[in-house]
Amino acid sequence: MAPLYLRGLLGSGGRKSVQPMAERLGLPGHDQLHHFISSRAWDDAPLWRVLAEQVDRQVGGEGAVLVVDDSGIPKKGALSVGVARQYCGELGKVANCQVLVTLTLARGAVPLPVGLRLFLPPAWTDDPGRCEAAGVPEAARTAQTKPATAPASKSTTKKADTAATHTHTAKGVVKSMDATSLVVTEKGKDVSYVLDPSTKKEGDPAVGSTVTVMYKTEGTQHVATDVKAAAAKPAHSSSKPAKK
Repeated sequence: MAPLYLRGLLGSGGRKSVQPMAERLGLPGHDQLHHFISSRAWDDAPLWRVLAEQVDRQVGGEGAVLVVDDSGIPKKGALSVGVARQYCGELGKVANCQVLVTLTLARGAVPLPVGLRLFLPPAWTDDPGRCEAAGVPEAARTAQTKPATAPASKSTTKKADTAATHTHTAKGVVKSMDATSLVVTEKGKDVSYVLDPSTKKEGDPAVGSTVTVMYKTEGTQHVATDVKAAAAKPAHSSSKPAKK
């Protein structure tokens, strides 16, 4: 069943839910696919371990960094595990969504994914009955921050974990900036970063511009390793065509 499920995910077509995939695969029904993805009988840890080993061979070693980030998936309803009103990066606002915490190993300009995990917000971790009804494993019901949710310290990414420095990303608007420091307003809060001679600056980061900051934590300080300014939107002419 696993090869069929992968063919459905990788194949052409529209939605990737089990019913339309089963139709495209020529199956008589979608019950088998549904049972496969909802079963707790199989362990995906060996697959993640193989992926981490292959990624480590490609981009691991000196200069590699582990990037912890999150990705919001807009979602309707209230039954899907982890769905809640929370910040959704795809929409740029608080909305009903699921959030995946992703782990990427990168070196230079080459990022490769090595893991992801569904984030459970307080609306779920504070409601044991809701978790039980949705089949959330007990080990996953403990409230955690997003960085703690990432599988960075698990065996699936052990090789990548030892080959890289933990790096995080954030996005906001530059409030102030000089040669040694940067203050960015992120979701209504001011966050300070240390800049050093090795910090890379892409685009033209300046006060008022939107930037993506890649940083590592050293003690209580956030040390920026890369500051990338968002591309400026083309200006639209406000002039009106002359009347005939």
